Amino acid sequence: MHRPAPRGRRSYGGQLSPRETQVAQLLATGATNNDIAQALAISPRTVEQHVANTLKKLHTTRDNLATTERP
Repeated sequence: MHRPAPRGRRSYGGQLSPRETQVAQLLATGATNNDIAQALAISPRTVEQHVANTLKKLHTTRDNLATTERP
């Protein structure tokens, strides 16, 4: 039986999407949401969503990320 192609955007499930990976890399450097928005040329509101999704998928918080990534 033929299955039609799935509709909509591809789901990354529990894995980081390519954009979330970029956000994670910038978060690891201590970048703020505004810094990330400028670096990726996206709106601060979109950055908020990406940051929230990234931290959720990594099972961490911004504070924990900052303390583990910096000396």
